[in-house]
Formats: sequence, C-alpha cells, structure tokens
Amino acid sequence: QLLGGSAGRAVVVSDFDPEAVKTQLQPLIGDWKAKVAYEPIVFSSKPVATATQTYDLSDKKGAQVAMGQTFSFKESDPRFAASRIVGLTWGGGAISRLINRLRQKDGLSYGASGSFRADGKSDVGYLSAFAICAPENVSKAIAAIRDEAARFQKDGLTEAELQQAKTVYAEQRRGSLSRDGVIMDLMSRNMELSRTFAFNKELDEKVANLKLDDVNALIRDVVSPEKFFAIEALDKQLASRAAKGS
Repeated sequence: QLLGGSAGRAVVVSDFDPEAVKTQLQPLIGDWKAKVAYEPIVFSSKPVATATQTYDLSDKKGAQVAMGQTFSFKESDPRFAASRIVGLTWGGGAISRLINRLRQKDGLSYGASGSFRADGKSDVGYLSAFAICAPENVSKAIAAIRDEAARFQKDGLTEAELQQAKTVYAEQRRGSLSRDGVIMDLMSRNMELSRTFAFNKELDEKVANLKLDDVNALIRDVVSPEKFFAIEALDKQLASRAAKGS
C-alpha cells in the first residue's frame, strides 16, 4: 500500500556509467508504484513532561538511563553551526562533559553519550543524554546528568574547550567524508532538502569561525535542566539488594 519507487531517490557513489545504472534500475523499481500517494509526515516540537519513566527489567543485570529536553530548533536556524559544537562538547565523545563526569570523575557509568539534535524539515530539536550503568547507580547517574546540565548552562564552555572541540569536529568530518556511505547519506539528504554540498561546506566554515560568545549564548538560551525528562530501565530488586549490601 505505502511502499514504492515513485517518490524515492537513488544515490550511487563510485566510478560508474550513469546510463548503465539507470538501465539496471529500471526493471527493478521503474514500475514499482505505491497504491497510496506520497505525503510527507510533518513533526512539530511539543513540550514533554519532566517526569521519570521507569521500566522494571527483572532479567537484566545492567541498567540504562536516557534523559533530555525538547525545544524548537531547525537546521536553518542561524545558530545551527554553534549547535554542532554544543552537541560535541555535551556528549559527543572523549572530550564531552557527560563522559568526563559520569565515567572519569564519578565512576557511575560504563559509557555515556549525548547529542544536540536539529532537523532539516521540522522544528523538533532536543538535547539528549544516555548512560549505561549498574542498577544501583541509576539514581546517582540521573542526578549527575541534571547537575552537569546545570553547570553546562551556567558556565558554558571555556576558550580552550571551544578550540579543542573545533579540532575534533574537523577531524571527524575529514574522517567521515572518506567513506562512501557517508557521502551517499549526505547526497540523499541534500536532495531531499533541495540543497547541495555547498551547504555542508559553508557549515564547516561557520563552525571553524565560531566565537566563544556564539556557543555560550546558545547554551544559555536552550539548555534547561529543569525541563529534563528521564527514562530508566533496570532490575529494581537487584538495585535494592546492591544498595543494601554496599
């Protein structure tokens, strides 16, 4: 009913003959028509309750925590370049606030990450945080994430953090652009959003030229620890026994 080739895109990255590829694709998807006309699904940003949802998993020895907040933000926002650095320093790898706090400093998590999400079509944006930990450390991890978000919002980045993040961002971009799969994804997304690689080139240049005030202004404007929701998945009995034994 829904699937078909009439509204799709084919992206090929290699040394190839375009006409030969079209000849091969035609019998595969040329007549593949969906019975229902294509209509894009449009999402919109909505406030999320700041409650904590708990999933009691009696057969799991480990636990996971997911937290975040939603807000209105699109890739067309003039602050999008700054959001790339915010996401990287918040939860995007070894330099992130989350990994340094939860794993290196507090020793609460086996792994932690987070991101700053913006969409090309909708205004759905969010800041996320994830942690893998022992069941008895779930409540501590949630408290640590909230506290780190408050510090992030209050203090922002230092100039040294900004320069380090710019270097990491540039290295990650160079590495990813050497992979055909990444190129295909970028081409497909740019086609969908009616833009070219000029957008990606301009974005990288904007990131390289960011000032500290640009990034910290976005952090102050967007990050709201009091709006964070939390989802925890753990064996509650196991967590209780471990807490009593400690």
